[in-house]
Amino acid sequence: METRTPPSPLANRVRHSLRVLRPLMWWLILVLALYGISTHQRFMERTRLNFSLALAGRDVRSEATLDGKPVMSGERISLGRHTFVVTDLKTESFATNLFIWYGGRDFGRIDLKRATGTLSIQSFPRAARLIIRGPEFSAVLTNSSGTNLVVPSDRYDIEATFAFSEENATVVVSGKGSETVKIAPRFGAAHIVSSHSNTAFRLNGKNNGVRVNGELPATIDELPAGDYELAAERRGEQQTQTVWIAAGQTNDVFVEYKYGAATLETEPAGARVEADGRERGTTPLTLTELRPGIWKFALQRDQYETVIATLKVSANETNHFQTNLVNRGYAAALRSARNYFDDGRYDEAAQSANEALQHNPDDSVATTLRREAMGLSHLVGARMYGKRAEFAAAVAELNSALESIPGNPEAKQLLAEYTKREADRVEAEKKRAAELSEQERKQREAESEERKTQAQIKELHEAFNVLLRGVEKSAQFQEQELVTTNVASSFGLAVKQALGSGNPTFKIVRFEQPRPDIFALQARQTIFPGYRDCFVVGSQVRDAETRILFKVLEYEQPAPGNLLGGLLRLTAEVKTSNQDPRVARENAERFEARIKEGVNLVTERIQSAMAR
Repeated sequence: METRTPPSPLANRVRHSLRVLRPLMWWLILVLALYGISTHQRFMERTRLNFSLALAGRDVRSEATLDGKPVMSGERISLGRHTFVVTDLKTESFATNLFIWYGGRDFGRIDLKRATGTLSIQSFPRAARLIIRGPEFSAVLTNSSGTNLVVPSDRYDIEATFAFSEENATVVVSGKGSETVKIAPRFGAAHIVSSHSNTAFRLNGKNNGVRVNGELPATIDELPAGDYELAAERRGEQQTQTVWIAAGQTNDVFVEYKYGAATLETEPAGARVEADGRERGTTPLTLTELRPGIWKFALQRDQYETVIATLKVSANETNHFQTNLVNRGYAAALRSARNYFDDGRYDEAAQSANEALQHNPDDSVATTLRREAMGLSHLVGARMYGKRAEFAAAVAELNSALESIPGNPEAKQLLAEYTKREADRVEAEKKRAAELSEQERKQREAESEERKTQAQIKELHEAFNVLLRGVEKSAQFQEQELVTTNVASSFGLAVKQALGSGNPTFKIVRFEQPRPDIFALQARQTIFPGYRDCFVVGSQVRDAETRILFKVLEYEQPAPGNLLGGLLRLTAEVKTSNQDPRVARENAERFEARIKEGVNLVTERIQSAMAR
């Protein structure tokens, strides 16, 4: 076991002093550090780089760098070694090494030297004008193939002008450098020839704006390669074609005009010839250099009709046309005759044909036209008479028509038709007379029958009135009428049976049938406390038509009378005085419903008799 010796009193005092002084020492170190930093910052504020740049005695602004980074005069810089460089397109470079300690560095005014370089320009083909433009140098050269120049270093624009185009370039010449600009546009040439002289042309570039015109033949140099439109014109005839100009060669272009010829002859000769709005000469005439195609020539001579000659002209051929001129008076008359003929005015056509024959008596065309016009005029007359059913006159016209146009099928057909129709007409008139006589007889019989029917209808109404004569209040009830096809001789009994059967039944008070075609009956039905009377008369007014007249009478009290002489006399009277108005209205409505009920019941019974 190790034995530890206790510290001495002196050591204890030293340790105690150190503990007391330690904070004071740390504070002192901190103050010294802060003072050092403050002093460094104060000195670094004065550590700056100052300089100015000049070229030929004038201040310039060039790019300055310190250790490869842009720097400006008056900037604060770090301590240590540095490299200072000034560069500019227009000046020679300036560079130096420097060591920086506390305190600034002032280079003062740095005079820079102007930089130059070599500019070489080559042009093929020669440029009509060569322009060099720069900020401090420019030059203009004519008919030049290029140049070599020592120029201030800078940016230059080069413009080369050729016959139909321009070429542009931009180059930057640096100090002690050499730049070469080659101008070599793609040009071709065109050699244009026409098959005929006096040919003008226009050559238009489709994409480059080139415009050239003149007379052919022509050779055009320095054309930019590409598509062109060539328009050639000779004596008003135009041609267009697309031409490709290949670079580096002469391109041959051929413009061809193709023509034909025409020879025109007339009888008699001496007719003026017009074409395309201008006079070309008199017949006989040969025209050359005519464009292929359809040509129209107007042949004119005094006292003769103008002839329009349509002639197809073929290239490299001579085409012929010959005609006889027609006298104007003859032509006008014949033209009128044909117009009248086409319009169906055959009489006027025949007259105009006669006028044409006066100018040319032996003309077969006018003779034939007159004959056909006369024949068709008679044919038109025949049609007109036929429409009016005057067939005898129509047949006469057709015979005259066939003398002029014997082979006309319509005239032959109409002659046969109208001859037959005339015979049919005579026969039809006879038949019509007989039919009219028969119709008059039937009409008289019908009128007699109608008078008989009206007499029977009148008799029916008179019999019905006799039946109701003296019947109380019969005029207050509506008369009813029915019509049936039943025969009256049996229908009266059927009505009697229908009323006497069924529920409720009617009691047949009276039934009479003095003749088979007429009957009358009276039937009664008791309805407590009153009764209902039905009077029916029927008559056969015409074949398959029997008319029935009937009335249904309603009474509200018992029947007090007797049947004397076939007439029912009723004396009972309904007393309605001193009744309450509401009760009277209800009684009236009830009685009205009873009237309708009775009419419907009797109608149904009579209709059931019709169905038997």
